[in-house]
Amino acid sequence: MVSHSAFATGKLIGPQGAVNATQQWTELTQQLNELGPGKSTEQWKKVWRDLKRNTRGRAAAINAAHRQTGNPNVEDKLSDLDKKVIAVIGRDSSTGIPDLSAIGLCTDLSSHGVITPSASTSNRSSSSSQVAATNLAAPKPLF
Repeated sequence: MVSHSAFATGKLIGPQGAVNATQQWTELTQQLNELGPGKSTEQWKKVWRDLKRNTRGRAAAINAAHRQTGNPNVEDKLSDLDKKVIAVIGRDSSTGIPDLSAIGLCTDLSSHGVITPSASTSNRSSSSSQVAATNLAAPKPLF
């Protein structure tokens, strides 16, 4: 998997991408079955998907602990296998891409006619009529 990162991450593209992926999974299945318990290609695919998912989860939890406490010395409890999987699939797949903000999402909802609840609203009947009137108005374009 280390030497075939496009295969390991499922990013074989092009007109022959699916054919190449199927061929590589067949070859990998044969090699793995020579070393241990015999499984079908679909079973080995599931093993790989589960391993990637679980590793991403552990890495994401560690990253969240780093961000939450602000302590860079939070213990890294990834096993050697987890570290190898992260090296193959990329750290960004579990921790996110730093300094990347969401594109196309508006953070100022009031400019688009959306009323958010406020603690200072004391008269429910007038606030509900304001919400109803706002919902009838045409939404403002985002761009």
